[in-house]
Amino acid sequence: MSTYAEVLALLQDWNEDDSSEFSAAIPDIIARGEDRVFHSIPGLLNFRTSETGTMTSGNNSFTTTATDIRAIRYLYMTISNVKTFLEQRTDEYIEDYWISTNTGTPKFYALQTATTSGTTFLVGPIPNTNFSYTLKYTRIPTRLSASNTSTYLSVNHPNILFKAALYESGIFLNRDPQMRTELRGDYEAEAQKLSTEVQGNYQEIQ
Repeated sequence: MSTYAEVLALLQDWNEDDSSEFSAAIPDIIARGEDRVFHSIPGLLNFRTSETGTMTSGNNSFTTTATDIRAIRYLYMTISNVKTFLEQRTDEYIEDYWISTNTGTPKFYALQTATTSGTTFLVGPIPNTNFSYTLKYTRIPTRLSASNTSTYLSVNHPNILFKAALYESGIFLNRDPQMRTELRGDYEAEAQKLSTEVQGNYQEIQ
């Protein structure tokens, strides 16, 4: 299984439901399944991404093009080829303690706003020169759909995607509690197996 059409057909066959109502709900069911996988195993490599840019001198904020941040892993500046990691704080902390007269090398950052055009961060102290930064974060990539017929998840980890979608379809179709419990158990067993595999891969890399 690796395409949207195959996932759709399997869900219809397993549930023995090819009604227009169920078919119309499948994109949302798959999306809920993808969200479930993300929350269970946020460390999957395809959920990780990065962006680089520049903090400008005299400006206490910068805006990235990222519109799909789920969790920030870390933010660092590169100064003389050395990585300097910033500590995360609240935006209130930055605004209250790092007023316009506090300039220097930024030590802290905070999320300020997130829109469909990008995400803005505050930093403190205010940069006294330009600094190159790298932002590492987790996201959910473009979802599986009729217009995006295959994804990293559907190709590399089809079992967990199908079991997550199967459980979500059980919720949508209001299956009896025992069946939903079984579907949830099947998903969680697959998630535990994949989570162990992901952790093992990270340990090997380290």
